[in-house]
Amino acid sequence: MELYRAVTPGRGACWFGSNGSQRFDLRPPRGTCYAATTIETAIREKMRRRILGHGIPPDVIPTIEVHRIHLPRPGEYANTAHAHAVRHGANRELSASTDYELTRQWAEAFAAAQFDGIFYASRFTSEMACNSVAVFGDAGETDDGSEEVLKGLDAIHAAGMQDMLTPPIRSRQAAIRRPPPI
Repeated sequence: MELYRAVTPGRGACWFGSNGSQRFDLRPPRGTCYAATTIETAIREKMRRRILGHGIPPDVIPTIEVHRIHLPRPGEYANTAHAHAVRHGANRELSASTDYELTRQWAEAFAAAQFDGIFYASRFTSEMACNSVAVFGDAGETDDGSEEVLKGLDAIHAAGMQDMLTPPIRSRQAAIRRPPPI
């Protein structure tokens, strides 16, 4: 499956986090690599709230680097949007909750059940279908490499997000007023 991962420039395409700061991080020595099914979702996941409702500010553009990657291996992934997932207690809360202790417990349970990762809906998109994947593996960076790298404006255009670019504010756009008398 073709996936996209947005990273800070200079970082590798596949990092398996285990410090507990992300939604489905496994405990060391295992880790989780996060990717998306579209370039736009990858960018939204990286930028999170920085672009929600406000557009993409010019200072963010150089921090965007999107790698096209493939799943490191075929496997079985827990599909949190499957109609029967709720029968096992999994619902949309897994994709939207800010209680990462809860979501990390689910990741540990999925890993213990021999799943290779989790398909889920990104919290930072409006899609209800799975558009993100958390892949389980050994913690740290892997040398799987990426097949293609899109940087800055190229990534934004490939994602179809150019309408979200916010122009820099110019002085002629701002109302300039005299200070009140003292």
